[in-house]
Amino acid sequence: MKNVEKVVNHLKSNVMALDSETIADFDNAIIGYYELNDHTHLVYSRNKIIENLIEVFSESEKDIDDSRQIEIETDAIEYYEFNICGAFISRDGPVYALEFSHIDLEVIVEDEMIKGMLDEDYNDAIIGLSEGLHCDHSSNIMYSKKSLKKINPTIDLQRIEGMCIVVNDDMI
Repeated sequence: MKNVEKVVNHLKSNVMALDSETIADFDNAIIGYYELNDHTHLVYSRNKIIENLIEVFSESEKDIDDSRQIEIETDAIEYYEFNICGAFISRDGPVYALEFSHIDLEVIVEDEMIKGMLDEDYNDAIIGLSEGLHCDHSSNIMYSKKSLKKINPTIDLQRIEGMCIVVNDDMI
């Protein structure tokens, strides 16, 4: 079953409306959803969308050398930034997660402003940062709900949701 079907079925079974629009051909890039101001937004992986674009841009070519591969990757990133993430689909449009590794997290946590928003106990639950023109949240730090609950089953999610984006990823 595709991720988008899981998300939609999960939302329907919980009597919630899916306000977010989907992006054609990127179902495998959905990593969850989050709710803000009575709207439900799908959350897509930036990295997976770019991987999909690279695959599409490479399909018609054979024997791609290293310099052409770099061009294709650059084209995919630019296409994502200008035509997907940079496009204002609607207020109910999706949000994109710029996922990063623990190494990236260490660099980001060095930023004093971000450091003040983080609770070090929950660093392992951070997915990354949100991207998109309609992200109107106080912080663009994204946490995995599943990971937060694993770290602390009694966590007050409302407190964290007031400061950051908590992605409902338990059905993915």
